[in-house]
Amino acid sequence: RYDTLVKERQTIYKSLCATRRDRIDELRGGKDTFFELVAKLQHSEAERNEQGRLAQLTKLASEDIKKEFRKPTEFPDGSVNSIIMDAETDFGEDDHG
Repeated sequence: RYDTLVKERQTIYKSLCATRRDRIDELRGGKDTFFELVAKLQHSEAERNEQGRLAQLTKLASEDIKKEFRKPTEFPDGSVNSIIMDAETDFGEDDHG
């Protein structure tokens, strides 16, 4: 019985190790690692400019989405309200006077 349990444990450990290796390989995936990206940013002005441009485009896109989410939306229960409510949300007339 003990030998069977030891073999079973070894099988599980091998499987876990393989799964871990698979996850690491998936993270690498032939793409750049985080440290390689940082090194590129440190040494390449063109890379910094490109990443800055992409970050700015992402920021602009997120601002557009926020504007859309601040517009009144009709929900399935029939209520109408903004999806996002924050300091920039226009609530219409202010009843709190």
